[in-house]
Amino acid sequence: MNKSNWIVPATLVIGILVGGYFASTAGGQIAQAPGYQFPVESLPPHPSQVVNLAALNMHMGGGQKAVIYNVPATHWFVAAAWRLSSNQTSMLESSGSTEKLLITNTQYSHEMRPTGGPTGVAFHPGTQVMLRNDYTGIQQVSYSIAGYLVRR
Repeated sequence: MNKSNWIVPATLVIGILVGGYFASTAGGQIAQAPGYQFPVESLPPHPSQVVNLAALNMHMGGGQKAVIYNVPATHWFVAAAWRLSSNQTSMLESSGSTEKLLITNTQYSHEMRPTGGPTGVAFHPGTQVMLRNDYTGIQQVSYSIAGYLVRR
């Protein structure tokens, strides 16, 4: 592991622990998705619930989409930190023929900040996490996404 590879996992763990503390002092619930609340005991996640996604130099044509993760039907997937190699790559949630833009190409990097700001993006159970090349030509896309699963 080189010097910078430990930052995302360490930040994820710290953010989850701090988030769990604030949730326990705020009535025991954390709102992670509109209309749904996860119990505090789901944070921090069990190590088996941690999801790390990564790829280097994935060739994508202009406008091409690629499924990078299938969210289990029994869990939410919360992307807590991410880095996309290009500011012309977006992240979408796909459910059959419906696609929802969750991470725009201007948000190509996000690190958890326990002192404030968004704590991540929730993908619904049973959906797919997709990347889209917003560039008109072929580009090599690399990505690193750290997140966790939460029971529905």
